[in-house]
Amino acid sequence: MRHRFPPSRLALLFLITGISAGAETPLLPCQGSDSNAWHNCVGKQETFAGGVYEGGFRFGKRDGVGQWYEVYVLSGRQRQIYVGEYKADMRHGRGEEIDGAGNIYNGEWQDDQKDGQGVMKYRDGSRYVGAWKKGSPKGQGTMTWSDGRVYVGEFSNEYGGGQGTLTWPNGAEFVGEVNDGTPWGDGTLTYPDGAVLTGRFERGKYVGPSPNHGGR
Repeated sequence: MRHRFPPSRLALLFLITGISAGAETPLLPCQGSDSNAWHNCVGKQETFAGGVYEGGFRFGKRDGVGQWYEVYVLSGRQRQIYVGEYKADMRHGRGEEIDGAGNIYNGEWQDDQKDGQGVMKYRDGSRYVGAWKKGSPKGQGTMTWSDGRVYVGEFSNEYGGGQGTLTWPNGAEFVGEVNDGTPWGDGTLTYPDGAVLTGRFERGKYVGPSPNHGGR
């Protein structure tokens, strides 16, 4: 069953997402029960799996500002919420998602995936700020783990996977290749007491001199 979408609800969506309607004419509620025929209007669309979309439609597709959520949870499935922009039935533009694990992403989307600049607040208290590509951290960013470690540099996934600087709460600092949130490759580790160790590391442990640096 599909229902009309109250204009007051659309105004709330603009407020939540921080997306301004600008000079555009406010959309009217969609008419009729066939969502495939809805165009330049706002409506409510329900799925058999319990998902609900409320927001803009264009040429029968979700388009503009809207929100998607689950009204009930199937066995083994967590509730998921998205509020933001859509284009041709896909999340596209800016939006915020609370995923099934309780992680919160706020940032840019493209073709239904996290893509561009965004912030992810993980359920365990960790936080990533930076570039995303096709749903994963990729490019330059900063990851702060719940245990106090901070990595600033290149990312190929949420654990690093590139060149950067990794610091610990005790003042230790590693500059070089970081993967899986730990030194993994060539680099220099500076201990809290000022001692310096340069060479190759694997899984956070020094394994010897690297071809490009002397070791100690």
